[in-house]
Amino acid sequence: MLMLSKKNLLHIWVLFAITLFFILMFAVPKGYSIGAIIIALTAIITIPILLWKKQLFNLSRADKNLLVIFAVYGVVLSAINFYHHNSIKEYKQGIEFLLAIPIFLLFYKYPIKPIYFFVLLIIATLIGAILGYYNHTHYSWADRATVKGVNTILYASVIQILAFACLLGLPLAQEINNKYFKYIYILLSLLAFFAGVCLSILSYTRGVWLALPFQAICIGIFYFKQYKKIVISFFIIISISMVAVYYIPQTGVKKRINQTFNSLEQYKKGNSRTSSGLRLEMYKFALNLAKENPILGTSAKEIKSRQEKIPEVNYGSLVHFHNHYLQNLAYFGIVGLALLIFIYLFSFIVFWKRFKTDDMSSRSLGWLGIMLLVSYSIYSMTDVVFHRSIGLLFYVVMTTTICGAVKPTIQDK
Repeated sequence: MLMLSKKNLLHIWVLFAITLFFILMFAVPKGYSIGAIIIALTAIITIPILLWKKQLFNLSRADKNLLVIFAVYGVVLSAINFYHHNSIKEYKQGIEFLLAIPIFLLFYKYPIKPIYFFVLLIIATLIGAILGYYNHTHYSWADRATVKGVNTILYASVIQILAFACLLGLPLAQEINNKYFKYIYILLSLLAFFAGVCLSILSYTRGVWLALPFQAICIGIFYFKQYKKIVISFFIIISISMVAVYYIPQTGVKKRINQTFNSLEQYKKGNSRTSSGLRLEMYKFALNLAKENPILGTSAKEIKSRQEKIPEVNYGSLVHFHNHYLQNLAYFGIVGLALLIFIYLFSFIVFWKRFKTDDMSSRSLGWLGIMLLVSYSIYSMTDVVFHRSIGLLFYVVMTTTICGAVKPTIQDK
């Protein structure tokens, strides 16, 4: 009985840490780090003890492969940083991927219930939407919808994923016995979706908007077989809404998109001192660096030194290529780019195996993981999503939580 009570207590503690991560993610400045630190410390302490006691995890082959690629990504990036004599802060991405391994095992051993996970996503979306709107309408520093302690682009990226995630949780309403709670859950899911998408639009982050149609397509594919008419209606409503949002001047969307085309016209005329022009120059800069050092990339110090000599790409203190693929290519060469692609590929396999089951919870969470990957792969074309803590931590916590909450029914050993 004593051992059982300790196990239950640890399970409650893990659920508490996950809850803190999502509830505080937008609620307080850098609130996502509080839950993440608790999760990481718990995993670092607990997993070695479980392994010493020869506890079995019964991982599938796909799960093992994902953990291997996490380890390889973390070790290789750290080794390249060491080779380049980069500063300690450059090691952060590799270290956090190494920490993802014990976190994965922790959530696998002490999983969260899928319905509770979706409730947390709904709450996180609503908190982020309410605070983002309040800041945008009440404070001069928030000229775009955002929250304190979170980069505006990453705020929009995360809340947009959360918004569509709420729709994938709708089938789990059948697990709620009380009909009033069931209706409340459905209502809040739809409200969170609407609020999250609206605040993403008010963030005026054009790179994040690129993922909107693909996220909507993911929702359509998931529901199309059972609810064809509803899916068709959904796309009609989304299309009409997008057209309305574009043409209503108060939204600022048309102005923001026109700025992109104007920037490209200016760039063709030789003016690169615009938002889009600077990005294109950074892309060219990254490709030139990759040509010179194709295998292991270039040191951060050398990149910074080269950047300061080129006015078109001199952003000041931060070298940010606004493209995750090119960022890895410049800093870590072909090796780093290949590893990033493998991270997405092996994650897709893990999620696909969870989706290809008859269990609705597993299908919903598996498809949520696939939508997460679709979103991140698109975000990576205009931002370096793993460069900032919330982008990487959100991916790690979402991936490990999903994999722990539902297991593939067929062990591919």
